[in-house]
Amino acid sequence: MENPAHSHHPFEPQQNELPPKANYDFSLDRRKFFKLTGGGLIVAFVLKDLFSFDSETVSSETSSMSGVESWIHIGEDGTVTVYTGKVEVGQNIRTSLAQIVAEDLMVPVLSIKMVMGDTDLVPFDAGTFGSRTTPQMGVQLRKAAATARLALVDKAAKKWNTATTGLRTENGMVVNVATNEKINYGALTKGEKLMITISDSVPVIAAKEWKVAGKSLPKIDQRNFITGKH
Repeated sequence: MENPAHSHHPFEPQQNELPPKANYDFSLDRRKFFKLTGGGLIVAFVLKDLFSFDSETVSSETSSMSGVESWIHIGEDGTVTVYTGKVEVGQNIRTSLAQIVAEDLMVPVLSIKMVMGDTDLVPFDAGTFGSRTTPQMGVQLRKAAATARLALVDKAAKKWNTATTGLRTENGMVVNVATNEKINYGALTKGEKLMITISDSVPVIAAKEWKVAGKSLPKIDQRNFITGKH
């Protein structure tokens, strides 16, 4: 008589016929969940803090350096030196930022010298990342340039003993509309720093009136960058 312990259905696989147990496990307990997702959560918090730092901390830092002299210097020879913590890494911001300053300061683009990323000279702005140059640094430099231009008009008005309403700016000069008398920016500053607070409400040139900013322009110092001379 057959032993019941060894009886089996004719279609039931024997133990030695079963495939080996799979080495994966779909069960997920609390500990495994945090092991799998913890890294992603850390990255998310780091990114959140990074962009929070950019939008909040940078604003407070730049406001502490709110004088025109921190961002723009006009030499006696008319050279405009622009200071920014942003750096050129192939995105051509040396040209776009120069255009922004040229537009609101009303100077030739070629009169602008960009000082970028020199931490002995430039204001702190958290670095170059996240496509923040145009929306953050572009806005800052526009306000600095516009404030500087109004200050130069005021200097010319005092020099000529006339009202600022009768003056205009062009090509790095202040012009007396009534007399057509002109004086260049360098003669007004005499190379000294413009120790003037940048106003958040300073009127800037409207985009629809731009002649330099936002336009196609040969890259600044392109030969020096292509050859590596810079």
